[in-house]
Amino acid sequence: MNTQSSRLKVLLVEDNPGDFRLIDEMLKEVSSAKFELVWANRLSAGLEHLKQGIFDVLLLDLGLPDSQGFDTFEKIHDQAPQIPIIVLTGLADDGLAMRAVREGAQDYLVKGRIDSNLLVHSIHYATERKRAEEEIKTKNEELAAANEELVAANEEFEAANEELITTNQELQRTEEALRESEARYKRLIDSVTDYIYTVQVQDGRAVETTHGPGCVAVTGYTSGEYQADPYLWYRMVYAQDRDAVAEQAARVIAGETTAPLEHRIVHRDGSIRWVRNTSVPHYDEHRRLVAYDGLITNITEHKRAEEALRESEERYRTQFDEALDGICLADAETGIIIDCNQGLSALVGRDKAEMIGQPQTILHPPADDNTAFSPTFKQHLTNKEGQVLGTQVVTKTGEIREVEIKAHYLNLQGRKMLQGIFRDITEHKRAEEALRDSEERYRTLVASATDMIFIAQDGMVKF
Repeated sequence: MNTQSSRLKVLLVEDNPGDFRLIDEMLKEVSSAKFELVWANRLSAGLEHLKQGIFDVLLLDLGLPDSQGFDTFEKIHDQAPQIPIIVLTGLADDGLAMRAVREGAQDYLVKGRIDSNLLVHSIHYATERKRAEEEIKTKNEELAAANEELVAANEEFEAANEELITTNQELQRTEEALRESEARYKRLIDSVTDYIYTVQVQDGRAVETTHGPGCVAVTGYTSGEYQADPYLWYRMVYAQDRDAVAEQAARVIAGETTAPLEHRIVHRDGSIRWVRNTSVPHYDEHRRLVAYDGLITNITEHKRAEEALRESEERYRTQFDEALDGICLADAETGIIIDCNQGLSALVGRDKAEMIGQPQTILHPPADDNTAFSPTFKQHLTNKEGQVLGTQVVTKTGEIREVEIKAHYLNLQGRKMLQGIFRDITEHKRAEEALRDSEERYRTLVASATDMIFIAQDGMVKF
């Protein structure tokens, strides 16, 4: 399965072309993630896509031309149980969607109430929850295999005890085999670096909690210490995060589906660490909650990287917004203005809202060819990067201002951008023109004078 930082491949099984176009636009609006959307307008087409390709998440409408209702979910889930499924439903189909969630779907969304943020959040939540379920399943299988080894060793030990009356040597060999098996079991448990805990539930209350050996690596505390102190898990949670952690536990016990919770803990050595807490409920044959597993993953380094990136972006934004020169960021392929700073607004007398989304030609006097690019924009696209070009801009009131523009290419989320820095040189140009006019008038005066005119300096005639 892809990570969130790479392109997520999404299969949409939906017969309504309008809903397809809407979801496609929503995914394209998101700047924090990349998606590849594949559309199937029938269940049969969706099943064929699943045979031919690998997908990270599946968006499923239960009402299709060739399949209706819960049967649609069962067919596609049976073929691809490893793919997280998000059910798309109408306002009247909540019960059917909830049934699909109980039987293995990761989430459901109501058509007409979806926006891009909700859609992307649901996709990331579904993939993360499915990943956590798969990890817990794998680790449980590893533990089950280790337990089977231990059971087998115990059976050997019992057989050896039965033969004690005939040979003490055989008993010693069996005891050694048991010690080796227990050592393998301990090594297997110790190799599980994520922290797994299990909460037993009776009558809607948590009655017992066990913590896996991996808790030492994450929290600094051993399983025995948690067993001896039932409230240690709560005290180690960072004070400001305790309410959120307690609320998540209460919601799980109440039978609600919860998203993974990221919160802080205080390690035994006093350091603050970030963890992701993912809960997976277990139900009996009557759909009553009997227990839930929790997977605690140390995400401290990930959080530090996020904070460093956030600080870097804030520094860039501050420099961008407070620059005295005007700065314009435009799409290199379309010429559409993506962003600009206050310096550019002051230069051309337009608010940012008036410029963003408009062709960059709005900044310049009208050209004869009416193309999408101004002459200097074309030159910057073809000339050496960083070259300074002189041109004119036009203000909202029609005033012409002389400027110099220095441009650089940027690559933002896969889009090629051209960033131009506009420096107003109007007053400098006017001063140069005034100086030329003054010199020209002086020379005309001298040339037309009938009297003799000379300039002397230090006894020497200079003119």
